Amino acid sequence: MSLLGEPDHELLMVGVFAEIYRIGNIVKKLYRRVPDDDIGTKENIKATHNEASIYILLGDHPRIAKFLHTNPAKTYIELKYYSNGNLKNFIESTSLLLKYASSGPAKSSRVSSTFMP
Repeated sequence: MSLLGEPDHELLMVGVFAEIYRIGNIVKKLYRRVPDDDIGTKENIKATHNEASIYILLGDHPRIAKFLHTNPAKTYIELKYYSNGNLKNFIESTSLLLKYASSGPAKSSRVSSTFMP
């Protein structure tokens, strides 16, 4: 199953289990079909089914992407699109900042008794 070539579908990522597209303000995750590998394809369908079930179980939460829809077989998931980037890029940029911050001057082992702004 793929949405490549659809006019208003932007491919965001191809992962191990799913292809992820942006369609307007929706992110659509479809199980990834593995050519000539029915077992791999079935495992990807199972992974997508499990993820959809977890979104349904968790319900709305301010720190989880908003789940919008799936089909009865749960072979795709529709989520709200957030324009501020993705978690992977955030973690990578934050880890770089943390590495930079920790590579600064060595901290003194002496604890000051006064607060200095």
